[in-house]
Amino acid sequence: MMTTCTPCPIGTYGNGTEQTLCIDCPPGFFSPDGKNCLICPSGSIAATARSTSCVQCPAGYYELNRTQCIPCPSGQYSMEGDFTCTPCAAGTFALLPGSPECITCPPGTYNNDQKSVSCIRCPEGHYNDEYGATKCKPCKAGYFSNFAVGTASCQLCPPMYYSANDGSIGCNYCQAGFYNNATAQTKCDRCREVSACYCSRR
Repeated sequence: MMTTCTPCPIGTYGNGTEQTLCIDCPPGFFSPDGKNCLICPSGSIAATARSTSCVQCPAGYYELNRTQCIPCPSGQYSMEGDFTCTPCAAGTFALLPGSPECITCPPGTYNNDQKSVSCIRCPEGHYNDEYGATKCKPCKAGYFSNFAVGTASCQLCPPMYYSANDGSIGCNYCQAGFYNNATAQTKCDRCREVSACYCSRR
């Protein structure tokens, strides 16, 4: 009496002729047809034996040994199906593990390292008016910043005050016998006629 061979079910395979049983595909492999076990493509996994297909790791995760999806560490991110995580570029950050993208540093802040988990506020005397900055800019002479760190703009020195240098945290009052009548001044002028201007008497 002749016997017939039965195909192996999907998720398993036979590794030769005259097989009496089918073998389960191990984790990390799959069999869509019951003939061969195939390794999962990079970025996808088969977490259990006898898998019939592989599953892509979601965004924010990376593939480990084709059997696990692991969250990306803070300061890194991944897109769906990535087999490794990508460091956040300077000017961006990822605070939490498993981030699907990096967040751009807002105005008034910066960072200049990869894999950053936060942004740094601009120090006094500096500002930043852009998104994704890698450094802050000093306030120009005639301007200042001292009321708060992390500012997106500098303040004007008011009339009768000046700042001569970039990066000032305050303005200087015109000394006695000098004046200025405008904002954002870098110096004071000597008074020629008391009636022509308001001269400091400090």
